[in-house]
Amino acid sequence: MNHCVTRLGRITRKTSIDELPQLINVLRGEMSFIGPRLLARTDDRVLDLRRQNVSNLIRPGISGLAQVNGRNEISDDMKAKWDAEYAGTVSMSVDLKILVRTFFEITSQRGINRFTKRK
Repeated sequence: MNHCVTRLGRITRKTSIDELPQLINVLRGEMSFIGPRLLARTDDRVLDLRRQNVSNLIRPGISGLAQVNGRNEISDDMKAKWDAEYAGTVSMSVDLKILVRTFFEITSQRGINRFTKRK
C-alpha cells in the first residue's frame, strides 16, 4: 500500500506523537496506558482471537506486549498471543516493564508503518 503524507505527518508518525490524543481516553477511564491495543472493527482476525482467549475483557491500552514485541511487524496470531499473555499476567510490575520497553521501541522506531514521501 502506498500512502502520501506531509513532512509533518511523517514526523508525527515516526515519533508516535499521533498517539497522544489517546491520553484523553485514558483520563476518561476508557483506556489504560498499558493493555491490548485498541483495534478497528476491520481487524476481525485479532478481535476474534481475543474473544477466544478472553483478552478482550482487559481494558485496551495505548501500548502493550504486542507493541513491544514487534508492533506492526508481527502476525495477527502473535498479536493475539501477546494480548492473551498480558491478560494472564496483569500487574503493576508488568505494566512498568512494558512502559519502559515502549519508550525504547518508540525511540528505535522499529515496527512503525512507513509512508512514502509526498510528491
